[in-house]
Amino acid sequence: MRAHYDMILQRLSGMTVGGVPVPAFLGDPPSSVVPPYVFVTPRPSVGVAISTSGADTVLSEGFQVTVVHTSANNTLALQEKVGALLDGYTPAIGGWGTFPLRAVDAQPVRTDTTVVYGPSNLYPRFAVV
Repeated sequence: MRAHYDMILQRLSGMTVGGVPVPAFLGDPPSSVVPPYVFVTPRPSVGVAISTSGADTVLSEGFQVTVVHTSANNTLALQEKVGALLDGYTPAIGGWGTFPLRAVDAQPVRTDTTVVYGPSNLYPRFAVV
């Protein structure tokens, strides 16, 4: 599964907003990073995957992408860019039959009041897909 997350991270790493690169991280971003940025929160992999039908040949994994920016509108715009990059993307990993990615849930844009963004004293906004 780690290879899948690495491919997703690689896909996100080329993203820019207004000509500025948007950093992408696997897991928690460093505390020094400033918006905009994205991070992928993976789930730990298991040795054997069993579907609800009892078959052990199908693995259905989910992960979260958190988008962080300086305003709600900017967060939504960044999420749209992330969605355009990932919706339908199929990571090609040797030995795995992988289907195209699709978004299945989202959380609303929220404000992180535990962090202040730089000299502006603004709180970053974030959303999770």
